Amino acid sequence: MLKTIIYLNADLASSIALRYACQLAKITGMEINTFHVEPPNAKRYPPGSGWVRRTWENGLLEQAREKIMLLMTAERDICPDLKKPAVRIGEPENELLRELRMVDYDLFVIGLLHSFSARQFYRRMHSKFYKKAGCPILLVKNLLTVKRVGILIQPEDNALPQAETFLKFFTDAPVEVDILTCIFHRKAALREKGVMESRAAGLPGEKDGAGAAIVNKLEQANFSPNIVVLKGDAVSIGDRLSTYPLVLTSLPPDTGPSSPILECLSRISSAILFCRQ
Repeated sequence: MLKTIIYLNADLASSIALRYACQLAKITGMEINTFHVEPPNAKRYPPGSGWVRRTWENGLLEQAREKIMLLMTAERDICPDLKKPAVRIGEPENELLRELRMVDYDLFVIGLLHSFSARQFYRRMHSKFYKKAGCPILLVKNLLTVKRVGILIQPEDNALPQAETFLKFFTDAPVEVDILTCIFHRKAALREKGVMESRAAGLPGEKDGAGAAIVNKLEQANFSPNIVVLKGDAVSIGDRLSTYPLVLTSLPPDTGPSSPILECLSRISSAILFCRQ
């Protein structure tokens, strides 16, 4: 069984992410584990060590656990089989990385309130956690029913990791799949036209038959993927990709903050699953 960890806070973004993850669990059979980190407040951090420190930590843990349990209880109709949350005290990024090193998870899930800021998205994707997390990362921005998945690849990408990640989660799931590639334009005249969309037999400019390889791999698993080419500016293409309940892709480590693909991804208002290259 696939093992998933979802990071929760007592907020709307976590509520949406939890509902989305439970929806995925129903069609993929994955196991959901909930996790929360309570940052210590420096003003109320007790001095010294020993039983005073342990008593303070236990009280803080219990308060945090109660907050997360209230969130999970509110979603009980959709997520009836959740285990009690694991709660830690510390710096969230460090505690999450420690948990991922200790347990072999197949997926990390986190909820985000949608932002159109490409630079903010760049900072998140190039943070220590996102660089060192050893499993795919699912960013949930909106709650949509997953009936179709778009696998977003570029001609220079090694497309097989995306195909393998998709099949790892969705081999037996009742979903349809499209293979998507983007050709970005920056001219104002082209931006006014929005997105031009076409079907293709392969990826434009691909090397070594990458498009055919991913199509064959998916067809062997009884999927019937279409290759869809999207032409336009990054904003318009991002808005078009938002019509997919889930976009699966990867982000090359050398992607800069002003790159069109990063701006495109920051515009997507649905969920994005980043696989490891």
